[in-house]
Amino acid sequence: MNRGLGWLALTLVFLATSHAPAQAQVTLGSVPSNPPAQYVGTAIDQICPRLGAARPTLNPAQLDLSDRCNEMKNPFALGVAVLPDVLTNVTSTQSPAQGRFAVDARATQFRPLLIRLDTLRTGRASLDGLAASADTLGGRLGAFVNGIGNFGSRDSTSTEAGFDFHSVGTIAGVDYRFTDNFVGGAAFSYLRTESDISFGLGSVDSNTYGGSLYGTYYVGPLYVDMLGGFSWHDYDVTRRINYGPGLSATVVDRTATGDTGGWQYNFALGAGYDFRPGAWTVTPYARVEYAHLDIDGYKEQGAFGLNLDVKGQTVESLVTALGTRVSYAVNTSIGVFMPTVHADWRHEALNGRRNIRAQFLNDPSNTIFFIPTDDPDRDYFALGAGVSATFRKGLAAFLEYESLVGLRDVTNHNFTAGIRLEF
Repeated sequence: MNRGLGWLALTLVFLATSHAPAQAQVTLGSVPSNPPAQYVGTAIDQICPRLGAARPTLNPAQLDLSDRCNEMKNPFALGVAVLPDVLTNVTSTQSPAQGRFAVDARATQFRPLLIRLDTLRTGRASLDGLAASADTLGGRLGAFVNGIGNFGSRDSTSTEAGFDFHSVGTIAGVDYRFTDNFVGGAAFSYLRTESDISFGLGSVDSNTYGGSLYGTYYVGPLYVDMLGGFSWHDYDVTRRINYGPGLSATVVDRTATGDTGGWQYNFALGAGYDFRPGAWTVTPYARVEYAHLDIDGYKEQGAFGLNLDVKGQTVESLVTALGTRVSYAVNTSIGVFMPTVHADWRHEALNGRRNIRAQFLNDPSNTIFFIPTDDPDRDYFALGAGVSATFRKGLAAFLEYESLVGLRDVTNHNFTAGIRLEF
């Protein structure tokens, strides 16, 4: 009788388990989270069943993606509470930073040239006031070397991860005074930028190589500045993926790496008017700057089934600036020292929110998801101060600091220093 009861119990257990509904899975795209996590979560919701149906034919990396996928969708493997962080881990928080660095590089490349052109005009005019002879003012040919750098940070938002960054580089060139009213030249620049993504999620480092043509034409107090340039950005991207363990999940601790590059071209046109009451120079000015950047896509390595295939992206920016620069000439026996302050209002008219396309590299269904960016700040201000020195025999030097203010969640500080010699 005991044996009969045992068989009955086993039969009941079998019937109960064989007719039990399948374990409910989490719909990742519906988990309350940030937009990037929701995009990748929706993609995983589509990928998982397709991988499961094709499991006998999958290669090791695809099997790994399938396993990680099922862990995320299993409510008891990781725990629903941690899923927003997990999904943020498996998407690329580094891609939006690449475009932001490029726009900043445009400003870093042009700012020393604008300072150089201003020194060519105001410095020479001030030396003329010393009644210096033509042979003591230097020749028509000039060469310069500048050091450039900036640092700052961006706070995390619901759309983009924050980061700390710093840049250092140099720009050097030659220019020639073709007439008494026109100076033109060419310059080459190098800029190294390093950034650390918040919460240890990785880094983006870039090397930027650029070339520029520049010139200024002035008639009395009225002037027009013209600049054009191109640059190549070489990016090294590191993405940290770290989560688990949950109740039944594997600890995932991987580092995905990728490298890509992109061409950028820039143009700027500005005009101003120098009012010179005594030793003062007060210059209202206006400027427009345009930048176009195409960044190539890249495929990650090192994260096995979680590697991403990030598609190319395009960034366009059109910035207008209206401002005033004030300087004061201090004449000494060795040259003219000019402390300067400036302030301008800048408006971004073109750059907008972007959706960078990506997919899991080992997803045979090639399901695309988006990595969104924030809307850029439309209006902000630049405040700066510095000092330049123009000496006899054609030697000049300067040091300037500029800070961008009024940007949401962003701090940005720029330094420029350089020397120039006329022959």
